[in-house]
Amino acid sequence: MKNRKAFITGISSAYLKKNEIDFLKSKKPWGVILFSRNIINFDQTKILTNQIRSCFHDDKYPILIDEEGGRVSRLKKIIDTSNFSSKFFGDLFLKNKKKFFCHYKFYSLKGW
Repeated sequence: MKNRKAFITGISSAYLKKNEIDFLKSKKPWGVILFSRNIINFDQTKILTNQIRSCFHDDKYPILIDEEGGRVSRLKKIIDTSNFSSKFFGDLFLKNKKKFFCHYKFYSLKGW
């Protein structure tokens, strides 16, 4: 992972500030995690992720989103995940395992 340190950091707003760019370049965190404050819409989020990745010259630099689904959604400005709570998936698993694994495959990283 190219001399990255074993921590993940967040940023303060929807766009990188000069001091955050300097921090990322000098401290080299393993990844960056995004929260609601960082996500306005799809285009802005794409610009932000490109900004972050350009600090490392790495198109595959890890950028995570603290998405829980249900009532706690960081993506609510982009996509409605309110139906996808942990209870939804737990109930689906108990009721219909085949349908559960179909959802899992579609929504997991392998499905995208």
